[in-house]
Amino acid sequence: MTYIQDRYNNKIIRKLIVISITLVILNLRPSILGQNYTKLLLCVLLGLTLFRCIVLGLDKLSRERVILATINVCFGWYIIINSLILGSGIEYGVAGVYVGITIVFVSLVCLFYMNDDNGIVVLKTTIYLVTLFSLSSFITNLGIFLGYYDKLYLKTIYVKDSYHNFRLFFPFSIVCSEQHYFPFGISHLMMRMTGFLREPGLYQLFLIYSFFGTFVVRIRFSFVHRALILMSLITTFSTAGFVNIIFCSIYYIIFVTRQRSFKSIALYAIVLLIVSLFTVYFLNAPSFGFFSKLYHESGLIRIHDIMTSLELFRDYPIFGVGFTYKGVFLNKNLNLFVGLSKLGLAGLVIHLYGIFYGIKHFYNKATLVLIIPMLLTSLISQPIYYTVVPIFLLFINTKVLSTK
Repeated sequence: MTYIQDRYNNKIIRKLIVISITLVILNLRPSILGQNYTKLLLCVLLGLTLFRCIVLGLDKLSRERVILATINVCFGWYIIINSLILGSGIEYGVAGVYVGITIVFVSLVCLFYMNDDNGIVVLKTTIYLVTLFSLSSFITNLGIFLGYYDKLYLKTIYVKDSYHNFRLFFPFSIVCSEQHYFPFGISHLMMRMTGFLREPGLYQLFLIYSFFGTFVVRIRFSFVHRALILMSLITTFSTAGFVNIIFCSIYYIIFVTRQRSFKSIALYAIVLLIVSLFTVYFLNAPSFGFFSKLYHESGLIRIHDIMTSLELFRDYPIFGVGFTYKGVFLNKNLNLFVGLSKLGLAGLVIHLYGIFYGIKHFYNKATLVLIIPMLLTSLISQPIYYTVVPIFLLFINTKVLSTK
């Protein structure tokens, strides 16, 4: 009896540590918390990892995860060296060093704590966290719609190195701006939610990841999770998010649901239709829509930086102009095109090799939909190496996860 109880307690401790490590990694920069307390969170992460290794021992390391961690560690060191030697000097190079160190550290942590058994815990922890913020978003917007804006507002949150003034609304909705939309000619106010991150364009990654994650693992009341997550996705007002959910829905219907029931296919088709209608509206919205952005400041900045990046890459093709190069870019965190000129071919090849190696060994046709938003967002919005979290998601072996 004692032996069984010890094994049971040991299993609980392992699960709690996995959940804790996952929550810490999810809250690293560029989360609201990690943006201000990256060093503290890294120390907590180190403590949890050492505790797991010393007290509970090491699991057998898989060859695939060792190689993936090695690739990411090399990429992290490349960013560190590139930032110090090239770029815009030591003053700005320190920022690149922090990014590189975080990538190296998290890759090593994932190597030692991520295994096939832990993957399901990591995925479920991510889904529950995202659903929690989605529920908060629904409550906040419903209350504001009913006219309780002042009563729901709690405080202003100041985030280091961010151009947004964030506000906290009841229960725990973090807002970066307000958006007016005009269905049927009537003006309504909605909050642009960032979840636990500093950018709606990054938060949509985890919303879509969690939405399709509910089809990969067993989640109680999965329909409620999906409904809340979809509503939360709308409140990000993210062009990248709308593009991602439509692309992923089409992919899922064509490649994954072919052997599913008519009921399942009908559900996905309805989701696609609803999201498509919202997307058509938001693409043409006068103040924040895609076409509005394209011909105003946001779109012009993106076009300028892409063209500038291609010109710089032509002059510095191998190692780029430097990861922390400020120069003539108007938006330093734009997308993979800007990353091409900053990192050069050498850095980009290492980075992409790590992504596709993880996809090849830990994802299949049914679960690829989880990682597609990360790839599309890198192309049209922001490179994923500015947030280490998607890199850690590559370590989850989704091939062994199933709702059956």
